[in-house]
Formats: sequence, C-alpha cells, structure tokens
Amino acid sequence: MIKRGKPPPKLQRRYKPARIWRSRLYIIEHREARGITAAGLAKAIGKSPGLVSQIETGRCGASPETLEDIAQFFGLDHVGMLFEPPAPAGWRRTVMIVPNNNHR
Repeated sequence: MIKRGKPPPKLQRRYKPARIWRSRLYIIEHREARGITAAGLAKAIGKSPGLVSQIETGRCGASPETLEDIAQFFGLDHVGMLFEPPAPAGWRRTVMIVPNNNHR
C-alpha cells in the first residue's frame, strides 16, 4: 500500500489587478455627431460591426492601425483626438505645437 501525504491546498483564484487609470475613447460620440451607424463605420474602415461595437464599449482594445483608420475616417488630425469628445457643431479642434525657446 502506498502512503500518500496530505492533498495539496486548493489554489486560490487569481484576480487581475484593478486598473487605476483607463483612457476613454469617444468613438460613439464622434460617430453620433456625424450621424453614422456602427455598421457604416465598420464597413468604411474594413472591420466587422462586432469589433467596432466592442471597441466602442471598451470590451476589447483596438490596434493602433484601427485607431488610425477611425481617426482618418472622422477627419481628425491625429489619433489622440479620439480621446476627447467631439467639438461642438461649427467648431474645430486644432493642435498647436509651441516651440520651447528657453534652450541654452
């Protein structure tokens, strides 16, 4: 007869650490401001409507290429503008780069 030791303790479930900061994409707001459906956006950028929906709701992340395609479709200057709500009607957000002339 083989003598067995104590059974190993049950493994505790691992939990993902809570994210302290999560950036929000304003794709839904940009889309609704232009009167475009999620299916229309998906067709325009060549992705599935399910993927666009998951990106909009934050269920999955988007690749940089997909974000670039979405920003280009909306006519935004760069991808970073997807992290801001759309400008009110008649307004346009611009990016201004001011050089730092304090170098010695």
